[in-house]
Amino acid sequence: MGKFLKALLAISCLTCATLAACVPTAIVDFRAPFAAWGLLVLLAFSTRSVRQDHDRRMLAIATAVLSLPLLLPGTMLVFMLEGQADDGPFYGRKASVGVKALAESESVPYKSGRIVVCNRVAERTPVMFFEDRRGEVRWAVEMDVLTKVEGLHISRGILRDVVHFTGWWTAGQEQGRAFIWKFNRFQRFYLSW
Repeated sequence: MGKFLKALLAISCLTCATLAACVPTAIVDFRAPFAAWGLLVLLAFSTRSVRQDHDRRMLAIATAVLSLPLLLPGTMLVFMLEGQADDGPFYGRKASVGVKALAESESVPYKSGRIVVCNRVAERTPVMFFEDRRGEVRWAVEMDVLTKVEGLHISRGILRDVVHFTGWWTAGQEQGRAFIWKFNRFQRFYLSW
């Protein structure tokens, strides 16, 4: 195999590996894959073997140049697959203290506790919170674009779980999905017709 074909194969493999390492970080934040890409490029150019060997340096430059334009479509694909929604992401607002005093509208078992929704009256937004088995509230979020939430059910994921619900807002009734990190943190939610 010629030197050119070996270099092309190496660039292709390194580009795929770079994308495989960076694109999945999009579930954290839209900017995360680009930060991961920057760190990988910085790491590659900080190694002695790349700095001292012209061929390896050219291979690292070609991989960086090729993988960066492919990162945006890969990141957008992750967001489209995650969201599959018309509206969002919405992040809500951290709910103030005293959420346990609110009237519970609906709850669903989750891990060693439950996820609770409290639909409030008088044009106030619903609150979703996680209460562990000891009765402590681990997180609470005002779902700031909604007026009512019901029909909760949970699907399990690898890094995050999803709370499926029906939500009411200015555009009417829509199906929604709220993402919850496995380490008990609310991330964001989406709405879709």
